[in-house]
Amino acid sequence: MASLKRLLALYESKARLSGEDSKALEQLKRETNYEFMLEDLDTLIKNFEEGAGRIHAIIGDLKTFSRLERDEFRAVDVHEPIVLA
Repeated sequence: MASLKRLLALYESKARLSGEDSKALEQLKRETNYEFMLEDLDTLIKNFEEGAGRIHAIIGDLKTFSRLERDEFRAVDVHEPIVLA
């Protein structure tokens, strides 16, 4: 995450934009609340990673519960995929 912030800062310091492009970029930054997003980038990425981890766990639990890899019917323990936090 820090490397992404460094990359953005380097890009901004090295970018040589025309006056019109510079104004358009500043307008886009205001519209997208760029400064706030840059400050909040660590939290945003952490939340995305946590969400992806939760989705991965849910899919794994659903696959375990549904037994998609088996063609025959058989008894299952419905409590097996449930993990209490």
